[in-house]
Amino acid sequence: MSSKPGWLPHLPSVRLDPWQLSHRLRGQRQQLPGSCVEDVESTVGVSVLQEGNAALHLAAKNGHSPAVWVLLTQWQEVNETNENGETPFFLAVEGGHEECSKVLLAAGSDINIPNKLSISALQTAARNGHASLVSFLLSENVDLHHKVEPKESPLHLAVINNHITVVNSLISAQHDIDVLNQRQQTPLHIAADLGNVELVETLLKAGCDLKVVDKHGKTALALAARSNHSLVVDMLIKAERYCAWREERGENVRDPPTSFTLTFKQDHSPETRHIRSLLWDLAYHQLKASEWQRQARSWHFTDAQIRAIEEQWAGEESFREHGHRALLIWLHGALVTQATPVKHLYEELVHAGFPELAAIAKSLPRPGSLAELPGDVPPQDDVWMFTAKKGSTLWNFKKFQILDSRDKMKNSTEHCHCACYTVQSKSSHRYSIAIQYSSPLYALF
Repeated sequence: MSSKPGWLPHLPSVRLDPWQLSHRLRGQRQQLPGSCVEDVESTVGVSVLQEGNAALHLAAKNGHSPAVWVLLTQWQEVNETNENGETPFFLAVEGGHEECSKVLLAAGSDINIPNKLSISALQTAARNGHASLVSFLLSENVDLHHKVEPKESPLHLAVINNHITVVNSLISAQHDIDVLNQRQQTPLHIAADLGNVELVETLLKAGCDLKVVDKHGKTALALAARSNHSLVVDMLIKAERYCAWREERGENVRDPPTSFTLTFKQDHSPETRHIRSLLWDLAYHQLKASEWQRQARSWHFTDAQIRAIEEQWAGEESFREHGHRALLIWLHGALVTQATPVKHLYEELVHAGFPELAAIAKSLPRPGSLAELPGDVPPQDDVWMFTAKKGSTLWNFKKFQILDSRDKMKNSTEHCHCACYTVQSKSSHRYSIAIQYSSPLYALF
C-alpha cells in the first residue's frame, strides 16, 4: 500500500471488527469529511446493501478517500464486486475520483476487471471525459484494448462524447485508431458522421485508415456526405489525396511531414488569400455547369469523391459551389507538394483542355501595395494596380507595365523572397521597386 495522505488520522495496525471501526470513526469526526462517517457507519456490519454494495463500494463511489483508507484496514477482498460486477476501484473511476482510485490501486485493486456488461474502468473514464484519470490509468499500464464485442472501445467512447483531450491521450498511448465497433465502424466513421471537425482533424493527422468500410459498406467520406457535413467531406478528400501522394512516394502516411505543418481544415491563412480569391472568381464567374467535374477528374479526383461533393445540393447554381470546393481541395494538394499554385493552376487548366480558363486565371487583376505585401509577384508585361509608399510620399500607379523583373534573393531558411522590378507609369516615368514576400507560393509565369 502506498504512503498515507497527510490528512489521514492515525490508524491501528491490527484489524478492527465492524463495531470497533464504527466507534473509531465517531471519535474522529473532526478529521474526516462530514458525510464520510455516516456512509461507513450505515453499512458497517451489513454484508450487502442495494445492488450488492458494501461499505468500501459506497466510500469509493462517493469519493471518500479517508473512509476508503479506514475500510482497507479491515477489508478482506479489495476486488469484491457488487451485483453489477463493479469493484470499488471501478466505482471510484466511474465517479471521477482520482485520489480514491490511487488509494485502491495501491491497496492491490485490479485495474482491468470489467463489470458485468464487459465495460472496463478505462472505458468508463473515457466515456465520462475524466481526462486526468485516463492519463493515470494509461500510466499504470491499463489494458488499452480490453473490449468484448459488441462494446465500443475507449477511443470510440471518447469520440462519441467529444472528449478531445482524452482522444489525444489515447492516441499518444498507441490506442488502435482503426479499431472497429459492433457496426464495423472506426472512430473516424463516428467523428465524420457527427461532423466534428476537430476530432476528424486529430484522427486524420494520426494516420487513420480512410478506406475502411462499415457493415453497410460505407466509408467515413460516405457517412459525412450523407450527413451533409461539407467541411468534413472536403477534409476527408484532402486526406485521401494526401495519403495517395505519400504512398506514391513510398512513404508511411503515419510518419509526420518534416517540411510543412499538416492540416486538413479549411484554409484561412493570409499567405493564400490571393490565390483563394482567384479560385473563387474562377468558380463563381467562369466555370460552366459540367466543367468542374471534368477538371476534377483531370486532377485524379475519384468518382466517390466527386459524388461526395455533389451530395451537398444548394439549388441550380450548386455547380459553382462544387467547383469552388474542388479548386480549394486541389490547392491543398498543390501547397502540400510544394508547387507554385498560380503557375501550376495555369498549366493544369491548359493540360485539362481549358485554355480559356487558363488565360482568365493568368489575366485576373492583382491589386496590392507595398505597405500590404501583395502575396503575388506580378508577371512580366502584366498590367497591375499598385500603390507605392516611401516615407510620407505616396504614389498611385493606376496602370503600369513591368519592363524588367528578376529574382534578387532567395533565402531558403527564412523562406524570404525579394523580386526587383523596373516599372513604367502612364506618364512614361520609370521606377525601380523591390517587393519582398514571405512565402514561395507565388512565382512568375
